[in-house]
Amino acid sequence: MESDDGSPLSFEEWTGDCKLWQHAVCGSAAGVMEHVLLFPIDTLKTRLQCGWCKPEAVRKACSAERTLGSYMRSKQQSHLWRQLYRGCNVMAVGCVPAHVLYFTGYEAMKKVVNVPLAGALATFCHDVILTPADVVKQRLQLGSYRGSLHCIGHLLKREGIKSFYRSLPVTLFMNMPYHAILVGVNDLLLKNHSGGSNNCSFGTYFLYAGIGGAVAGALTNPIDVIKTHLQTQQCFRNTNVGKPLYTRLKLTCSAKLAEQAERYDEMADAMKALVESCITGKEELTVEERNLLSVAYKNAVGSRRASWRIVSGVEQKEASKSNVVQQNLAAAYRMKIEKELTQICSNILALLNDRLIPATSDSESQVFYHKMKGDYYRYISEFSCDQEKAQASASAKESYQKATEIAENELKSTHPIRLGLALNFSVFFYEILNKPHEACEMAKRAFDEAITEFDSVSEDSYKDSTLIMQLLRDNLTLWATDIQNDAGEKSKPEE
Repeated sequence: MESDDGSPLSFEEWTGDCKLWQHAVCGSAAGVMEHVLLFPIDTLKTRLQCGWCKPEAVRKACSAERTLGSYMRSKQQSHLWRQLYRGCNVMAVGCVPAHVLYFTGYEAMKKVVNVPLAGALATFCHDVILTPADVVKQRLQLGSYRGSLHCIGHLLKREGIKSFYRSLPVTLFMNMPYHAILVGVNDLLLKNHSGGSNNCSFGTYFLYAGIGGAVAGALTNPIDVIKTHLQTQQCFRNTNVGKPLYTRLKLTCSAKLAEQAERYDEMADAMKALVESCITGKEELTVEERNLLSVAYKNAVGSRRASWRIVSGVEQKEASKSNVVQQNLAAAYRMKIEKELTQICSNILALLNDRLIPATSDSESQVFYHKMKGDYYRYISEFSCDQEKAQASASAKESYQKATEIAENELKSTHPIRLGLALNFSVFFYEILNKPHEACEMAKRAFDEAITEFDSVSEDSYKDSTLIMQLLRDNLTLWATDIQNDAGEKSKPEE
């Protein structure tokens, strides 16, 4: 695979059988295809190379993320391909001028200097253009910034133009041995295969070039790790934007640990910090993170709702006995609990309104978050009075209706989130709006629709769907009895 002048890689040589600009364009197209097709692998490489930057505690807690296979498995439910191709557009744009300059510069300079020096100068010109694009690309691959323009603007404002070229010396130092090893291994394999002739099939060229690239990449990987760290190190120091991957993992692991210890206030704090620090622009929570957020706030509020019911009962009991002192103590304690409930509900509602709902793109998440929003307005309605109660009730109803519209159009009737929405919306009608007939009608319709399609429910959803349908049926039984007997309100299960 040698050209007439002895250059080891003929694809870089312009033989004159086409125009120089055509040769440069073809080289650029090949470079773009190379980066685009292998970009998911490059993203995984970047994230794994940055793994050593994580604190020791997080590295141990998240050790499952340290291999390629486990990383792929962990991303199966979190918009995998969109994350794997984050930053690809930057490289696609940067490749074109970089490769055009490389091929045209090489042809121009080899006429006045020797071939190796021409190749080195062409590589320098190529890297001067591509290194800034690589800096932006790697920071986006780590999940930092809202997009390429946000990243570029932040780099210029906070770190200066030097941040784009901090790794250029290391990049040049890496590319020189990389290309030397690639050319040497490829040329050696071809000569041994063909005995010095050029009669090799395309498949052989492809195979040997791949082997040469693999050997070169493996041997220069330590330098590549240094380059990656130089290009991304500020991500791990900045506290306002561009949060690093380890921050997200650390907060997720902290939330899981708090859940195991049943310290749900601290679990909620961890998930709140995760949303506030890592969810910007179009970035979304993974399914696991979304469930952790729901569990944290549901339990933090749930214990206080139970306490509020108990203390309210004590207050009413003491009032019926005309025990003023005890009644006042219970009332003060009740108001303390209400203040805590208001604060927690306000925190999660702010996260939903300001970050989670605006960033959501898929219908399942939209239903999940609007249902969640309705739930916390419903909780506020339980203990508030007068105008505050009316406003919270109206907001809850609006959120539930929005979620219902999306669910009926996008989710199956057996989907656990849609069933859970029907369950909680019907409880809202029964408990808050005092409309038992509408509550029964809504619960019955959801139950009947799910029954007709229950044979098609997926294995993953079977357990959750069955449980919620049982709760719907239990509520229907209780409410029907209450309506018939005109009895007092009874305790009803909810999701």
